[in-house]
Amino acid sequence: DDDNNNNTNNNTNINTKTNANANSNKKTNTLEKRLFHALHTSKVSNPSIKEFKESWAFANAVKKFYSPKNNNHNENDNNNGIDLVLDVAGGHGALGALLLILLKSTSKSVVIDPACDSVRGGVEKAWGNEIFSAGYDREERKELKYRNECLRTGLRDELEEAIHGQSPISPKRILVVACHACQHLSDETLEIACSYGVNVTVMPCCQKDLTNGSFKAAAKQLGMNIGVLMDILATGKVLSWNNGREIGVRYEVKMKIINESITPQNRMILAKAVDLNGDDISNGGDSERVKIKEAHERLSRAYHKAHSNAKRGVSRFGQKLRASICVKSLGAGIATGVILSIVWSRKR
Repeated sequence: DDDNNNNTNNNTNINTKTNANANSNKKTNTLEKRLFHALHTSKVSNPSIKEFKESWAFANAVKKFYSPKNNNHNENDNNNGIDLVLDVAGGHGALGALLLILLKSTSKSVVIDPACDSVRGGVEKAWGNEIFSAGYDREERKELKYRNECLRTGLRDELEEAIHGQSPISPKRILVVACHACQHLSDETLEIACSYGVNVTVMPCCQKDLTNGSFKAAAKQLGMNIGVLMDILATGKVLSWNNGREIGVRYEVKMKIINESITPQNRMILAKAVDLNGDDISNGGDSERVKIKEAHERLSRAYHKAHSNAKRGVSRFGQKLRASICVKSLGAGIATGVILSIVWSRKR
């Protein structure tokens, strides 16, 4: 009986430890690790380890920037959430797939790449359950599609169909992304996306000075990497005063730097389309327009204070005279005069 009790206790201890280890593994087995190991166990080489890390960092930055900041906002509102992702130069489709998984409201990702047919299929094989179960609370299944075409025609056609097709989507619920597209492709992606008034995020690579070399020279004089300067210039293009005005939007733009250990080409340009005459609802109205208005008010108060003398009726000559008189020098002069007068009178 004692032996049986000991065996029972031992088995109970083993089961308890096993369950504890299983629960511990479940807690530490994050989504990132599950997806990474799924690629390994499925023997998928596209994306590579480096490409997976880049896509994961990119997708998480996108999620943080475009997700509604205020929990009271409904993702079904036209100004909140993303329904459609267009992944330019996405190749294997890892970025588009990760955004389907991470963005709750996103139901479709389209990878636009003239060479995607040669590398597609791996992420569906490894992440199929994660991609399609991510929409468990939606009536429709999530969809990952590929378009074997360059961005100049493919991106425009997808945007035309999405915005003006049979089931139109609000431009503010469309996101165009490009992770490590060459500089000229990143520029074209930004230009096309902004011409349709949709959200856009890029992380450029292979930056070059396409002008007469003046920016390269300026970067050298400033001690700055040419890639950094060209990314700042690209950000400035999106921030242009006239960008988006023709279609009634403006862009709130941010730059984000991902971990340099993942990639040295780690500068993201994130641009959110908002109403031209409104504030960004998802940020609680704390927009660039509000900050500019506050800056103008502060400048007006400072200007009023600086020129208050004019309102008291003091002439310009009086102001100049007052500004030129030194009280200490005036006092010293009067005292010197008095002393000299006394000395002179005693001599007489």
